[in-house]
Amino acid sequence: PCQSSPCGSLGKCIATNQAQIPYYCQCSDGQNTMFKCADPNPCLPNPCGPGECEITTNLLNGYICRCFDGTIQMTNCSVPTNPCITMPCGAQGRCLALEAAPKGYMCMCQVDGVSYTTIDTCPTTSSFCTHMTCKNGGICVPFSSDEPSCSIDQIGSTCCQCPPNFTGLRCEQEVDFCSSNPCKDNGRCLSEKSGYRCQ
Repeated sequence: PCQSSPCGSLGKCIATNQAQIPYYCQCSDGQNTMFKCADPNPCLPNPCGPGECEITTNLLNGYICRCFDGTIQMTNCSVPTNPCITMPCGAQGRCLALEAAPKGYMCMCQVDGVSYTTIDTCPTTSSFCTHMTCKNGGICVPFSSDEPSCSIDQIGSTCCQCPPNFTGLRCEQEVDFCSSNPCKDNGRCLSEKSGYRCQ
């Protein structure tokens, strides 16, 4: 079992003649192991190429490569893989490389003091609402998952925050608070600005 040099250059292979453990490695640092003897400094010589090697005990190979394009690689930095290197988020955004994202990155944008993430380039205008016109006193706001007036298909865009008596994408529909017949005992429902009143 020792003919293939399974212990590497820093260890001596010792045959055991046992079926379950046919050999073990006697390493130069005094340890005996069933695995290849590890280099005491896996960063010598530099395995990262055009990057910096950093020793870590969390990985089997014992190191990570910090590449000049901002990425962290497990083996070397020979091929730049950071999609943010081309600044796809524009001058107004911060790019985060994420393999799970549709384009390999997400943009963190901030406009008018509001932060949000998107897969698109961050806007260069000072207002989200340049192209969004809300009616009947509605206020244009950036989409937020905790904004009840926004629907889920508006992620990364804007929506209208309507006053209580209006609804619709642009607050164009007046709410009929009496449509569900909320008044009991045949009471007459009167729809008002912020609700209804029964007579």
